Amino acid sequence: MAPDTAVPQPPGDWRSYDSVADAYADVVTLRNAIMTGDLVALVAPRFGGHVLDVGAGAGAAAKAALSATGREGLVAAVDPSFVLVRRVEPRDRIKLAVAVAAGLPFRPASFDAVVASLVLNHVPDYRAALAEMVTAWGVLGDAPPVDDRAEQTAYETWMDIASEHVPPEAMDTAAHEVLPWEEWFSDPARLRAALDEAGVQHVELTGRAYRSMTSHKEWLSSVNTGAKARYLRDTIGPDAWTRFCDQVLERLHHTVPQPFDRVAQMLFAVGSTGGRRRRG
Repeated sequence: MAPDTAVPQPPGDWRSYDSVADAYADVVTLRNAIMTGDLVALVAPRFGGHVLDVGAGAGAAAKAALSATGREGLVAAVDPSFVLVRRVEPRDRIKLAVAVAAGLPFRPASFDAVVASLVLNHVPDYRAALAEMVTAWGVLGDAPPVDDRAEQTAYETWMDIASEHVPPEAMDTAAHEVLPWEEWFSDPARLRAALDEAGVQHVELTGRAYRSMTSHKEWLSSVNTGAKARYLRDTIGPDAWTRFCDQVLERLHHTVPQPFDRVAQMLFAVGSTGGRRRRG
């Protein structure tokens, strides 16, 4: 974040980051990428949400927010440094503005999440800056419900065709051999109990759904990395496998729209023991 004043600093002003923009973007932004990513993860913007990154610099937090909100989301990045704002990528998906924190060019309640990393220590009037951020921050709507019907149809199609080659019970047995605790740890109570048994204290469980748009080929390539698919491929051989994949794609063409919404639901566990914080 460049030092904040009533207006963005003109070119040549030593207070601006413009003169060191390349080094800042290439070194400092890279160094802070994990931190800004953690910040966005803690904010947990909804899929399709609107996020404002104040004091964006070269856009590390904005880029993380773009990934979190998906293709349906909107991310804006604001910084007093014109040169740094020009380094924000991808420019075709992040709305850019040169402005100070105390003079944000947005209507009230334009965003349902606002992030600001290493900003308040720069601003002459932190109260005014915070007031602007709060004004821009509103609740634009509840997160849309998880809808994985298209993916369920795609997976049922995959299983129907796979079952013509190998009994479903055989694939289930093979998958269980590789992933013996897959179903067990999908239950939050069992995950908490296992961590408690291991001596992990103060466990916090958080569930999140990650959504993305995928094509039939992308989805099939992903599913084919799974245990059932690897077992099926090894069992039926390369020629039959090729025919199987072609058959799946052909049937998906008639049953599932393209692209379609893919949903990955994850369960995070965070706890501590012996003064150290552990994540699972």
